[in-house]
Amino acid sequence: CPYTSFQGRIGGFKGMWVLDERLGDGIKLVCRDSQEKVKLPMKSFASFSEDCKKRGIHCVQSDFDDLYDTVDVCSWDKRPKEGRLSLRTIQILEYRGVNIEFFKKCADDGTKWLSRLHEDSNALLEHVSKRHIAMISRDLRNNLNDVFDDDLLFRMACVKMEKSEPVYAQKILQLVRKEADAMRKKGRYPLKKCKQLRLIPDHTQLLEEGEAFIAVGYASGKSSIIKDIEKSDYALAMRSPAYFGGDLVKLKLVNRKTLRLRAAHQVKVNGSFFLSKTCSVYDETDDDPYRFFDDLNVGLVISSRGGRSAADMMSGGDFDGDEAWVCWNTDLCKLVQDHPAQDTSTPEFVVDKARQEKILACRVSLKQRAEFALHYRYHQTQLGKLSTTLDSAMDRFGVDSPESIIIATQAFLQVDHPYKLCEIKQD
Repeated sequence: CPYTSFQGRIGGFKGMWVLDERLGDGIKLVCRDSQEKVKLPMKSFASFSEDCKKRGIHCVQSDFDDLYDTVDVCSWDKRPKEGRLSLRTIQILEYRGVNIEFFKKCADDGTKWLSRLHEDSNALLEHVSKRHIAMISRDLRNNLNDVFDDDLLFRMACVKMEKSEPVYAQKILQLVRKEADAMRKKGRYPLKKCKQLRLIPDHTQLLEEGEAFIAVGYASGKSSIIKDIEKSDYALAMRSPAYFGGDLVKLKLVNRKTLRLRAAHQVKVNGSFFLSKTCSVYDETDDDPYRFFDDLNVGLVISSRGGRSAADMMSGGDFDGDEAWVCWNTDLCKLVQDHPAQDTSTPEFVVDKARQEKILACRVSLKQRAEFALHYRYHQTQLGKLSTTLDSAMDRFGVDSPESIIIATQAFLQVDHPYKLCEIKQD
């Protein structure tokens, strides 16, 4: 199997699972508490069954066992997408100390890249190939016209068609204009040494608090990218959408050599991983925890040590499939100043679930399902309005200003509490 992770559903669990060869022969599944989304009783899960009985769900033996025999795969691990700047990213980076000269350089680099895209056939082919791969992974969720145009341009670029051909020339110009509009209106400037990566917890416990490891295709990735990462001391990570200045996290990168040494030291000191409190509970005596990092295709592995995970610091993220903007650009990392993450455990961030959210799926009528679907569309619209309002507030008053924090808090709560009334005073 060419994949090392996937996002999907297994019975009452939903989230992301990562392959670890140290689990041994056969199929073994290890889940986190956060992955339990639905209470589905199973013969081997006594706690599930008891909890369901308390909630009034009486099940006969093996009622839902079949659901645990099937894996519903939403997506496999995929080639990491190129990371770019955005309006929100620029706002938070500026707030954290990045000067205007850095952004000017990004704008100049973006303009040069557009010129290469228009004039250099190889640069064009590289870009449309990445778009084509992304288009295939998204399937038909895109606009059908965009899918057709991208596919046609990709085929033309692959056969190295003459640029004087009218249709080909028009498609190239449309692509360049589209990219230029994205830069001008949304701040989507290309940034070197930057990727979109899924967040993965370090169950081996080799990483210390505040540390991370970047995998970008170690088995088949470009050696130049891997060498760049190995030379970098720090990386910036931020989940989208970000709401507060502290949602941008600076992590200390650990390279493969250091991980090998730590793994060897643990073997020497502990003798048995199974008896060690610092390692995964399913490690065997002769297991080498470094194997997990060496086998991993792609992802940002974050330390699971400490009172609060770095994923949660990024606007309340988790390890159940969330992606983050990750940048190991040395110049940018040096400019970014440290800043405490927003504390989301305070009373204003604690909201009781609405009545509609507490209703069990098995007891919902067809009318209620339809109402839920309609409300979901309304909810998405509200999130868009809040995001636009937050951008304006950050521009006018600044990131983490009292005005921005009020709107950011409401936007943060709306994501997980769709039925909460969002109240923002006019003043």
